[in-house]
Amino acid sequence: LESRKPSPKKRFSVCQVCRRCSLDCSHFIQMVFQKAGFQAPYLTTRTMLALSRRRLVRNYHLIDLGKAVDQARVGDLAVYRDHVVLLTKIYPGGYADIIHATGGRDIRAPGQGVQKERMALIANFRGPVLRILRHKALVARLPNAQRSRQKPLSKK
Repeated sequence: LESRKPSPKKRFSVCQVCRRCSLDCSHFIQMVFQKAGFQAPYLTTRTMLALSRRRLVRNYHLIDLGKAVDQARVGDLAVYRDHVVLLTKIYPGGYADIIHATGGRDIRAPGQGVQKERMALIANFRGPVLRILRHKALVARLPNAQRSRQKPLSKK
């Protein structure tokens, strides 16, 4: 997908994994955010990791929390090399329930690639966590005390 760069609508005809599970992890996150009413253009995990903090927030409405697992909240994204998951419940000690789209040999029909994992260790669910991202729309819904703890945007 990275080398051919098909549009999201064409990815099912290009990618065998997407054909088997219906969608990839990035497309799944885009669909969830759009259903929630958030602005969410399609964004690959490679791009999530490559963009500057400023461009992430300006172009994609995503606030970079770095690797601060202790700052993660429900609705945040944990980004790994080649994978992204949505945090649905937070537990002490850096654990969370997550939902994500995945492919693999166990996928036998469309839709089976969406999975929920309970009590996943955020810091290394699919290798080391490389970024925690929060959609700007979720920041407005946080209590004032939590909003004030958000990392400021870097000037770079």
